[in-house]
Amino acid sequence: MGKASDSTKQNIADCFMELVATSPDARKRIDVTTLVKTLGIDRKTFYNHFDNTADLAIWIFRTQVARMLRKREFVRADLGYPAPELHDKYEDMPCYARFPGYLPGTLNQGVFFREQGMVLAGNEQYYRRIFSYPCYLDFQRYVETLTIPLIREDIDIMLGPNRRLPEEIKEFLAEYHAVGIWGRVRLYYLYKNRGFPVKELESFWNYSHEMLRMTLDALFDGNSQRIRPFGL
Repeated sequence: MGKASDSTKQNIADCFMELVATSPDARKRIDVTTLVKTLGIDRKTFYNHFDNTADLAIWIFRTQVARMLRKREFVRADLGYPAPELHDKYEDMPCYARFPGYLPGTLNQGVFFREQGMVLAGNEQYYRRIFSYPCYLDFQRYVETLTIPLIREDIDIMLGPNRRLPEEIKEFLAEYHAVGIWGRVRLYYLYKNRGFPVKELESFWNYSHEMLRMTLDALFDGNSQRIRPFGL
């Protein structure tokens, strides 16, 4: 697409974010009819750029994260993309970044999660509503589904070449941590009715991956490849 088309997409996105953030009834989804009427464009113009408003919300999030990943903090990071099995419409956009830790098999993801938190904080009222209300449940499910395979790949990195886990266990752990990460976002926005505490969590942004690493280490007896029952 050319610059004019990119500009149109961004105008649609900006209008959608404004409508979501300021709507008198936050529980009512902003639909295409409302959006095109506000913009003064026809429905065809909208559908030339987006499949529906769920696709629009996804594009907004993905472009903001991709823009974030161009910052200098991520120059040395290993960028992650949607898993092929997801057939993601925006598969060419990076959506994750990995930072190797000081020790082999460790990851220091604090920078990524902190900066992603700042993306949410920078559009707080919009994301508060997007994450809080069932009318945008498809977006909430999307970010979890996007994150699960990325965490699963992190698990493979942490396991290293000599430790093996059944795929079912890796999937369970990936789901547990991905849902936990995004569930906390919903907790703050919906139940605590406050913004995400970006600055206050400065020392804890890698917490999820530290707990994941400790869980994996606890599954094995030292350097043994034998899996033991967790918690025993």
